[in-house]
Amino acid sequence: MWPPRLVSESSAWNEHIPFAGWIIEATNPRVFVELGTHTGVSYFAFCEAVARLELGTECFAVDTWVGDEHSGLYGEDVYSAVAAMNTRFYESFSTLLRNTFDDAVRDFADGSIDLLHLDGLHTYEAVRHDFDTWLPKLSDRGVMLLHDTNERKRDFGVHIVMSELAERYPTFEFAHGHGLGIVGVGPNPPEPVAELTRLQSKADIVAVRELYAALGLRFALESELDVARRKLDAERREVEQLRHQSDSAKAEHARLRERADALESRAEQLRAEIRTLGDRNAARLGNLQELIENLEGDREELRRRTKSLEHELEQTLEARLSAEVATAHAFEERLAEAQNQLAAAERELSNLANRKSVRSALLLAKPARPVFRVVRS
Repeated sequence: MWPPRLVSESSAWNEHIPFAGWIIEATNPRVFVELGTHTGVSYFAFCEAVARLELGTECFAVDTWVGDEHSGLYGEDVYSAVAAMNTRFYESFSTLLRNTFDDAVRDFADGSIDLLHLDGLHTYEAVRHDFDTWLPKLSDRGVMLLHDTNERKRDFGVHIVMSELAERYPTFEFAHGHGLGIVGVGPNPPEPVAELTRLQSKADIVAVRELYAALGLRFALESELDVARRKLDAERREVEQLRHQSDSAKAEHARLRERADALESRAEQLRAEIRTLGDRNAARLGNLQELIENLEGDREELRRRTKSLEHELEQTLEARLSAEVATAHAFEERLAEAQNQLAAAERELSNLANRKSVRSALLLAKPARPVFRVVRS
């Protein structure tokens, strides 16, 4: 009857929360282990019972918190939420082991676990493997719980494993909430569990099943109601927001309509001004056209005069060029004559130089006269 700390709209374990409280009290486990915790609905139901009963139980949740083919894959936010819940309420006796089942089994001594909840991958091979792997870790008073024993869709095989275990161990099974099986794997299970598994009367079995189905249904319905309330509150907030947005939109529409009317009025004024300017500009346009035509005539006259001046300039330049060429020819003739005269003068000088050289040579070749000196004694 204890209210749970956590329920989830998507969790089938909501309907087994009351039984979690009973099995913790009935077994008073030294060590409790859950294989497959996901969002923590089942695990925290067990932890809440341990806390309320003030037991000395050590609780362990084993999961990779990444999902599998049955639960689906999920993000890091799931583990973060579970870790936050565990830290806030149960950290003194609860430990989260983020690991695979096969790796985590080495952390527990044989015969050390009194209560184990198996809720991992639900294929027959996976469930059988997990059961056989962890069985040596159960104590002589050990009890194992298997979830989804009444689920037969797809490749779920828990119901097959449960049938096989019922041939060897004392068992009890609930059909609601996808099914939950209780298996007394230890030779000396706690007496309340032994009494439950020894029930033979169909009426007694149905009474127990209906009792916990009704109690579980209450939590499931409360969870759905809580979800519905949250959705309703969210929808109300959304409606209020939409109403506010609608009011804002209406006000904006009115403002835009007023602005549009003002713009239309201004546009009409501009149209009238354009029509007036059009009438005025018609006369100005005619004057401008006449002025353009006059300018075109002046431009043609300038082109004609420019061509005439270019022709006259070309003829004048040719006459001056001819005169300059004649002058250049006369200068060249005078230059040639001067060059001839210069050459003749150079030849004359050369001849004179040659004659002077011959004379000088003759003077040098003439013998010297002897000089006689009279000496008086």
